[in-house]
Amino acid sequence: MPVRIGLISILFCCTLAAFGQVHTYLITYRDKKVGTVETRQVANGEERSTLITSVTSVQLFRQYKVTTRIQNKYDGEILRYAKTERITNTSNDNLTTITERKGGRYMITRKGRDANLDMAAIHYCVSDLYFKEPVHINQAYSETNGQMLNLTKMGKDAYILTLPDGKQNYYRYSAGKLVSVEAVTTLGKIYFILEK
Repeated sequence: MPVRIGLISILFCCTLAAFGQVHTYLITYRDKKVGTVETRQVANGEERSTLITSVTSVQLFRQYKVTTRIQNKYDGEILRYAKTERITNTSNDNLTTITERKGGRYMITRKGRDANLDMAAIHYCVSDLYFKEPVHINQAYSETNGQMLNLTKMGKDAYILTLPDGKQNYYRYSAGKLVSVEAVTTLGKIYFILEK
């Protein structure tokens, strides 16, 4: 029995290494750890799925807690489905956005409202920034906002993502792997740093 469990464990670890990526980022605000981001990507033949979960808790005048979950499913390199959920301890900040590919366009439901995005295929999303450096990519689909965002290379291994309100997030890579993010939020700048 112990040999069987050992073989199963080895097989599981080898399968995870071959078909999946898992990374954890520490979230800091004003030089204090305030949360974590966990990213997972699994490929199975032509299908690929990603899952990003984050939990942030910041004490200002009161405790502000945000839990975010972004799940994407791809057929080959084309986004088929995305769902973003943001849950806060202040109910007016909660958000769900669903994106589904139907025919030659995408149907988006955000804050209870339906919209269309007339694109035949989305090949790169904001969450993909955690898994693949955006070499030669100048736009990324925001699963949260339900729209395309501009992505600009700003030097070696660094990129700027411009948000709908004009704010900018900075992504830095080393050897093709995301190592840090500087994000602008309603609270101010927060940083995501890859755990070693």
